[in-house]
Amino acid sequence: TNSLIAMDGAGNLDWYHQVFPHDIWDRDMVLTQIVELGNGDEVVVHTGKGGVVLGYDPDTGAVLWNTPVGRHQNDDLPTFTEPTTVMPGVLGGVETPPASADGTVYLAVMNSPSTYESPEQRFNLNAQLGTYPSDLVAIDAATGDIDWTVPIPGDSLGGVTVVNDLLFVSTFQGLLLAYDRATGEEVWRHDAGAM
Repeated sequence: TNSLIAMDGAGNLDWYHQVFPHDIWDRDMVLTQIVELGNGDEVVVHTGKGGVVLGYDPDTGAVLWNTPVGRHQNDDLPTFTEPTTVMPGVLGGVETPPASADGTVYLAVMNSPSTYESPEQRFNLNAQLGTYPSDLVAIDAATGDIDWTVPIPGDSLGGVTVVNDLLFVSTFQGLLLAYDRATGEEVWRHDAGAM
């Protein structure tokens, strides 16, 4: 049900938050990490196919911030009766694990739409890959503010990796790219060939 839950070591529920109470688009929110802030505090960062990133207080579960990322279209509809294009689609939003360093969260966002003919066909895998570039996004984990966003040339289905001052991402089309962690500027790319 698109929720994040916190349980203690005995299996008791401490807190939970449901991101999409009425989700008709299968927006799995399955990616979670604990990010250390510069002052010694921590924030729980939660994201997924819904194309939003949330920060939670790890003790209480209070939502500290909620930041949309990537393209959004018709994803807030409670129902539909005619063919409808939705973003993030079935392979859209944040599909792969983000990375973090020095209080910043880095994530790749798939801007892949899906068109659904009817409510009965909602869960067919009809991702329209290659429609739009993906995005590489840097978010301040303390505030939820976006530091920068840059386009990734292709469908980024690989997780973001931080190594020193570089970010590495890959695309379904076969590119391996390196970006400057501070600015998002592309440093280099290598065409490894599409599968």
